[in-house]
Amino acid sequence: MARSVVILQSARDAPGMARVARGAFTLVALTGLVGAAATLVVIELASHGLDGGTRLALGGFFGLVLYGSNFTAVGSAVARATGRVALMELAILIPTLGRFAAVALLAALDVADLRWVAAGYALGALAGVVASWRVARVVLGKVRVFLPGLAAAREVLVGSLPFAVAGLATIVISRFDVVVLGLSGTRTEVGAYEPALKVVEQAMLLAPLLFVAQYLPVASRVFERGDAAEFRELYVGVSKLVFVMAFPAVIVFAAFPETILHALYGAGFPASGLVVWLLLVGFVVNLAFGLNSSALAAVGDRRGLTRTGVIATVAMVVLAVLLVPPFGDEGAAAATSATYVVLNAVVAFELVRVAGVQPFRTDFVLTLLSSLGPLLVALAIRAWAGPVDFWQAIGSSVALSAIWVALLFGLRVIRRDEIRRLLPGGK
Repeated sequence: MARSVVILQSARDAPGMARVARGAFTLVALTGLVGAAATLVVIELASHGLDGGTRLALGGFFGLVLYGSNFTAVGSAVARATGRVALMELAILIPTLGRFAAVALLAALDVADLRWVAAGYALGALAGVVASWRVARVVLGKVRVFLPGLAAAREVLVGSLPFAVAGLATIVISRFDVVVLGLSGTRTEVGAYEPALKVVEQAMLLAPLLFVAQYLPVASRVFERGDAAEFRELYVGVSKLVFVMAFPAVIVFAAFPETILHALYGAGFPASGLVVWLLLVGFVVNLAFGLNSSALAAVGDRRGLTRTGVIATVAMVVLAVLLVPPFGDEGAAAATSATYVVLNAVVAFELVRVAGVQPFRTDFVLTLLSSLGPLLVALAIRAWAGPVDFWQAIGSSVALSAIWVALLFGLRVIRRDEIRRLLPGGK
């Protein structure tokens, strides 16, 4: 949806933008009804011991939360596509603050009734709906984007299917190994693996996510106007900065995985350095290929997006089924890591095919190769200095990264103008 709005805005097609928004909001309403019904069914089947009134209240409230979340996503996408970053953040922040305020009030009143908690979350979702409505009005003007439009919804659905396939692949990569481990292993194995996967995944994907929200609309606009050189510069430049920002996390998890996991989950947590190292292989490859998935989405190649999503999904399913039952959590980590390698390979191929760009420009290659320096020093500290505590691990990783970044600036592998041009009003 965001890409469609970007293109229509570039063409100064305000009615087209309103039509896309109307279709998205209509689609949210329709899927919200389905989601609410599904929520009621799940609660009815899973909530044993609760009376009928409580189950109905929970189903209704959580269905409203689902609808509000999707409504907020549309409002923030409209703002993001038009470059209104503050409004985008506002649409996301208000429902979060609403939920926090509701829970804080219930805690202050010493109310522990599950129905009231669900009602508080629903009120937060309603606050998000109101905020997103206001954001859409500010961005699009006084147009009737909230009136149902089935034809517009059908267009949005058809146009978004390739992006949905790519999004589904991301979910499968993130969760399917845990599902197979739960079916073939023990609760202990799942309890040890899933928290490690979650923290490594969040740490490795944080830096890319910080840039994607603004990269996608800008890259879409640049590609649409046919500026191939600027599109490549934007892709490589942002990918290089993302890799640099994420690398302190790579260092700390590569050199001190047990220390970090014990600090986060307690001294008794069965931390496995091997599992973390296996996961890091795939996530580092993902960082090395940069924002290639977002770049392909900006290009808007429907067939390419569909192919990459299907291939990644199939790869994850096959690898998880083959590796997890015999090797347990290590097999799960290997399946996830290998799937990220497959995903980035096929996305890179599609990106070269449709746009003729790849990230491995000389300055980015030097960034990748030079990162081995601080990583090897950190591994040497692990081998020779013995156990370190949490803050020592964080401090040494940050210090090594800072020295490395200073060297990159000194050699002009990273230039100040590359950073300035990403700032508001930067050139």
